[in-house]
Amino acid sequence: MHEMSQSRNSLAYDFQEPFRFLVDLVAISLVESGAMESKDFIRTENIRTENIRTENCSLKLKPTGARKIVNEFSNMLNKKVSYQGKENTWSYVIFLKVRELALIS
Repeated sequence: MHEMSQSRNSLAYDFQEPFRFLVDLVAISLVESGAMESKDFIRTENIRTENIRTENCSLKLKPTGARKIVNEFSNMLNKKVSYQGKENTWSYVIFLKVRELALIS
């Protein structure tokens, strides 16, 4: 569990942690299928933070890339999986786990 802090939404982080892999699967799937293209990203270089120049670069999603991720994630949430011996969608499994975590907290 995440430590409580005024500046953080610790409970929200606790809820998302068990399902972080779903977003990873979506991202990997989009990259491997070729659905994500270089035009879906903005490349930033030589970022300045507090007047310190770095040689790092990063990729940020453009709206087109973000839409692809959101659409694919929505599709993932509607996929059926076996959970506790029953077939349910990922969205329902997440609902059950959030409810379970809420009772623990």
